Amino acid sequence: VENTMSAEEIIAWATVLRFSLFPKDFVPFYQTYGHLIRTEQVVVENATVKKDVISPLRELDGRGVSAISTHRLAKHDQPLRGTKELVLGVGQNSQKAREFVQKENEAEGLIVIYYPLAKHDSMMVKEQLLPHFVMRAVNLTFAEAGINLPEMWQLAPANAEVFMLSSART
Repeated sequence: VENTMSAEEIIAWATVLRFSLFPKDFVPFYQTYGHLIRTEQVVVENATVKKDVISPLRELDGRGVSAISTHRLAKHDQPLRGTKELVLGVGQNSQKAREFVQKENEAEGLIVIYYPLAKHDSMMVKEQLLPHFVMRAVNLTFAEAGINLPEMWQLAPANAEVFMLSSART
């Protein structure tokens, strides 16, 4: 079903606004429409990189809007139950948004980890980017060596299976 509502109409209608935008898209959207967000609304943002969204979220908090940032630590095509999600408080008014996200996550079976918003990007580089680079280097090495991964998988003991699963996931 095609959505025929304008951004202004959606903001006027919604009680919860969940933004799933890249920071490069969220910031201009916020600059254009952020003034329409009301104090009784809840804002949930889930960009993977937080540097550029911190300022708009803090501005919302300063206006009395309950805002929170989240980051699910799983690929989009994986089941949610048992997946971790970082919940990153924004400021003085984030409690209402935090309760909304907590209730939503409990219903979906997610594991909630409360973490400081300001520390998110520096930690995620260590937690996600470095292991991805390492596993991509491993995959390239396998490919260049002509290793038959299905054959390796068939013969793999438990430790090798865990290793290759992380490689396949990357």
